[in-house]
Amino acid sequence: MAMDSPFRLFSLMAGAICLAVTGCEDAPTTDRADALLTAGDTLRAVQQLDKLSGSAAAEDTVRLGIGRLYARAGRPQRAEQAFVQAAESVEPAQAATAYTALGRLYEHYGRHRDAVAAYGRAIELDSMAVEPLAALGVLAARTGRDVEAASVLERALVLQPRDAAIWNNLGLVRVQQQDLEGAIRAFGEALSILPGFAEALFNAGMAYGRMGQVDRLVDSFEQLVKLHPDARGGRTGLARGYLKLGRHADAVALLRQELELVPRDPEALYYLGQAHLELGELDSAATSFERSVLADSLRFDAYSALGLVRSRQGKMEAALAAYRRAIVLRPDLSEPRFGLGNLYLRMGRREEGLLELQTFERLQKQSVIRQGQAFRRREGSF
Repeated sequence: MAMDSPFRLFSLMAGAICLAVTGCEDAPTTDRADALLTAGDTLRAVQQLDKLSGSAAAEDTVRLGIGRLYARAGRPQRAEQAFVQAAESVEPAQAATAYTALGRLYEHYGRHRDAVAAYGRAIELDSMAVEPLAALGVLAARTGRDVEAASVLERALVLQPRDAAIWNNLGLVRVQQQDLEGAIRAFGEALSILPGFAEALFNAGMAYGRMGQVDRLVDSFEQLVKLHPDARGGRTGLARGYLKLGRHADAVALLRQELELVPRDPEALYYLGQAHLELGELDSAATSFERSVLADSLRFDAYSALGLVRSRQGKMEAALAAYRRAIVLRPDLSEPRFGLGNLYLRMGRREEGLLELQTFERLQKQSVIRQGQAFRRREGSF
């Protein structure tokens, strides 16, 4: 699903700044640089921005636009300089906007501590600004500080209670906190504000799946597929629901449609393998699982499933290799231990088999199996 760039340039200039008719097409403007970037001419766009940034008379709003365009062009140091200059504005709200843009830049390049400081400065300058609060909350969530994330996003919602994106992101924090009921309420708020909101529909479906509410999972993803037929992952999510309901042939049809959109989608390939496995189509299942791990070599669940298929086909060495690879990727996962243990017993390797089954029981008791499905933030809002 396409995400908006945090460096999208909003219209900062009301009309051209060039007043002369002769040579106007060569005069540097942020609009011209934006057009060059859109056309893929990064070098000339940067040349335009260099001319603009060298002007001492450039307004703060123009410097903010220059910074955003430098960021789009992949020139973070120049973008940082432009944002810092814009942050020197005597207008607190304008300075707060510049610090927020600076925070996004730092976050994009993994400078999380600097990003927190920039967002914090923006909030100090403009206590009514929602954007730095929302961005700070998401950054806190991404770095594992769930309590702080929830608190900051709730503060943002006090200021802007009708922001569907913030509600969606609060729902994701609730998921991380294992508060699935709270997550569903937050996604519901997002959908009440913005009906058909793709990310909220996807996330609600995922949350319902974790809660075991398959009918509601299916309902959410059916809405998503109907309203957003090109949304990546929509058909895969719906197919997961169909698999749980035993509608295996319907799942196959949906997943083939998904793979027409994204032929190497490892998630869709994995669930296509599961559907073929349920239908007893072992060769097709093996092919799908193999394509899944080719698309994503860290796909431990596909390796584990491939081990099961190869075992059923009597291809013992191939099954051993697949199970072992799954265990290397996720030593805390119990399923491949169970499969490998039973495979060893079938092969007459009793001691190794019993050891793997003991490990399986230990992992089950520890309940350390984690789900690998990803929820989606609304990137355009921060």
